Amino acid sequence: MIDMRSYKHRYFFEVIGVLITLSSIANAEQSCFTPSGLYGNCVPIRSCVKVVNELLRFGKNAPQSYREQLIQSQCTGSTLENFSDNISICCAFTDNSISISERLTDSGGINQRGLDLLHSLKCGIKKFIRIAGGTPVPLGNYPWLALLRYEANTNPFKCGGSLITHRHVITAAHCVVKFQFNIVDVRLGEHDINTDSSSKSYGIEKITAHPDYDSNTYLNDLAIITLDRTVNFNKHIKPICLPITPSSLVIARDQEYIIAGWGITENGTTSPIPLKANVPHRDNDYCTQIYRGLEIARQQICVGGGSNIETCAGDSGGPLFFNANYRGTITRYVQYGVASLGGVGCGRVTYPGIFTNLKEFIPWITNVIA
Repeated sequence: MIDMRSYKHRYFFEVIGVLITLSSIANAEQSCFTPSGLYGNCVPIRSCVKVVNELLRFGKNAPQSYREQLIQSQCTGSTLENFSDNISICCAFTDNSISISERLTDSGGINQRGLDLLHSLKCGIKKFIRIAGGTPVPLGNYPWLALLRYEANTNPFKCGGSLITHRHVITAAHCVVKFQFNIVDVRLGEHDINTDSSSKSYGIEKITAHPDYDSNTYLNDLAIITLDRTVNFNKHIKPICLPITPSSLVIARDQEYIIAGWGITENGTTSPIPLKANVPHRDNDYCTQIYRGLEIARQQICVGGGSNIETCAGDSGGPLFFNANYRGTITRYVQYGVASLGGVGCGRVTYPGIFTNLKEFIPWITNVIA
């Protein structure tokens, strides 16, 4: 008598072996998107209940369309020679036992219109000019940088941000919630803040701060500004990409990020022309130790800190980004964080910076911009 469980189990692995040839590109337990655009997690394939059931049901007769879908779902793995059931795919949260509330800051899910909008943009492209550490960033080199202008007699620029669509700028909630100055407008295409020859000012239609922003812990320190009119992109004004593709969600543990800006904090500015800095990723425990009493959560990123920093800080509310593998062989500049607390200084011992982790907020972002 045939043991049907053993029979099905064997076919399960035979089918997968035929369908998928994988190369190691990521670690398990990373956030990802399925080919259909659903938000999910990179898990061992046998942990994705829906996929397991479908493969057992299909046996050797899986449709070609389903085979292609599985291939596109791969997020980590190996070659056929060392194939095992630990191969991981992007499994939608509705397809496995991991609850949405355990993995996402926002349980509302991805808004497809918002996601489609982000996918439609030609984002993350800059002028390819090599710059040495500590020298000013050339005009248009990071064309997504934004400046927030406030009603203030001196130093009207108190925070930064980044352009993510034709109508939206992302920044920190602490820059717009109970702030001591009223925000006036958003400056795009800025270079030298002592002149405005290359910049354009945009009024504000609406400000949407994350509803769970906590000013004590800096959790959910995120806000989106809707501009009063459409931004026409040019060589000085372009959007940055967000981590919305499987490739862009793969981040090495020792990844080096970029911050760039005018060094703006709530107390003023440090440079009339933007500067850049390369900052290393740190384990969140490192920031927890430095900022005693403040536990750093997965919704935050810890970077930088140490001594002899050769370049200067970005802006409060500004972007944390790097040139990432965005789609296939295409690389783009992708924003992973928003400056929330602390930051890298200039040529002195500094505290690390804490950034809001945008990977955890894609559902909320897509719902706001839709």
